Amino acid sequence: MVFAVSLAVVVIRNFQIPAWLWLCIAGVAALRFFSYGINFYKYRTFVSLHTYANKATGALIFVFPVLCLVLGLTATEIILCLTAFFSSLEEVAIAFSSRAPNRDRKSIFLP
Repeated sequence: MVFAVSLAVVVIRNFQIPAWLWLCIAGVAALRFFSYGINFYKYRTFVSLHTYANKATGALIFVFPVLCLVLGLTATEIILCLTAFFSSLEEVAIAFSSRAPNRDRKSIFLP
């Protein structure tokens, strides 16, 4: 966790991040907090799901530097934002539709 925060500080200080990317980050964060709020209200505990979409988002963040070299910075940012947004929407949908907290739910499309 400390590494992630220090990496974020380095990125924020050294790179010009466009306004649309800040909006995407804020939208994904808002959806995540909304999902956590729904789960906390329903189950009185915080639930972070291990869905395939969340794992794909993590994998894309891991290979971000390689994707930037191959696809370019803007294309990589768009792909990562869309993946993160979809995984956040999926987590909200699962939070609304589930009856019990299941952290190992693989997808909204799979039981």
